[in-house]
Amino acid sequence: MTDTDEIKGTATFQAVLDADRDDIQVFRREHGDDKLAEALEVTIDFLNAEMTRRMAETELRVSNYAGITITNEIEEVVREMHGGDPWLDRQLRDDVFE
Repeated sequence: MTDTDEIKGTATFQAVLDADRDDIQVFRREHGDDKLAEALEVTIDFLNAEMTRRMAETELRVSNYAGITITNEIEEVVREMHGGDPWLDRQLRDDVFE
């Protein structure tokens, strides 16, 4: 597992924070930035086919709804940031969006 401080220093995490998505903002208010950084990490693991969304939700220790919703929302930000953040691109498999 990546250090949440490392994740929080990335352009992708900043994009998650800046995203105009209500579900992300609600999750952040309810769970904080560290849990949001964990959500980014498990979303990347999901995209790399290392876990299912259900496994991601279990890893985050949040409700099914919150876990699935936040990984869906973060996935959209990751898609937007793909190719624009070297840290993110090192985390993702080369064929993840093919």
